[in-house]
Amino acid sequence: MADNFTSKSSPNLDRLVSSAQTVEDVRELCKADLERRGVIVREANGYGAELVPEAQPAKAPALPATSRLGVGNATRVIYPAGNFRFELYGDSEQELDEIESRIRRALGVS
Repeated sequence: MADNFTSKSSPNLDRLVSSAQTVEDVRELCKADLERRGVIVREANGYGAELVPEAQPAKAPALPATSRLGVGNATRVIYPAGNFRFELYGDSEQELDEIESRIRRALGVS
């Protein structure tokens, strides 16, 4: 979208701007030209404007989070201190308990 604002002026826009009498006229003429070209969509009151997004290629769907061995394994989310968030993945609840205790020891919390 940056190209819409950094591209060279067109003869039509040059003609419009040269006919302007005030800074407000330049603003309005430029916005009207951008709207005519489909770069922006103006609000009903004429003051606000919003860029029209360019078409983006479709993103591939995100893969679901799974543990290293696949479906059916144990998972846990812990907040051992403040806003620290850890997602734990293991083969059993016992393994998750061991991982959690190591994290808590490393952070110095119980």
